[in-house]
Amino acid sequence: MDVPDWFVEHLKRTWGEPKSWPRKRQVRESDSESDKDVMRAFTVKPVWGWLIMKGIKDVENRWNGVQPPKGVCAVSFSKTYGRAEHEELLEYVDRKNRKLIPPFEELKKLCGKVVGIVGYEVRTSYKSKWWNGEDFAWVMSNPRWIDKPFAVKGFIGMWTMKPADAKKVMVQL
Repeated sequence: MDVPDWFVEHLKRTWGEPKSWPRKRQVRESDSESDKDVMRAFTVKPVWGWLIMKGIKDVENRWNGVQPPKGVCAVSFSKTYGRAEHEELLEYVDRKNRKLIPPFEELKKLCGKVVGIVGYEVRTSYKSKWWNGEDFAWVMSNPRWIDKPFAVKGFIGMWTMKPADAKKVMVQL
């Protein structure tokens, strides 16, 4: 696959020369027979994740696109999350929506856990107050909470869940 020049330049500005770039994660295509039971997930800071799961924040800003470019994925809240970071992120949320976010102690209980699923579509532009102009907008839709959040090891970006964890999500829908 040819990589566009603008993307190579973006990577160079972000990571320096190619030898220092992070190793490329294997991204599985979702249309093969073996991938029918594969579930993708992404990890997000709890404040943003809460707003996504409430259907308020409709965009996740990312510097990369993902394969497949649209589908359904699980949402996990990042495990590393402190009170100072919570207060800092709240500053970016308008007053009306800030009232909808639970206190730090409540969100902390969900850290490191899958909390639900959401539809997504990767776009290079999107009209939303939540899109900050990053290279890619993961447009979110139809969020659904699961009844019993459970612990997972999350990763940066979109990642493939273990089959046992995907099953834990599916039985709760």
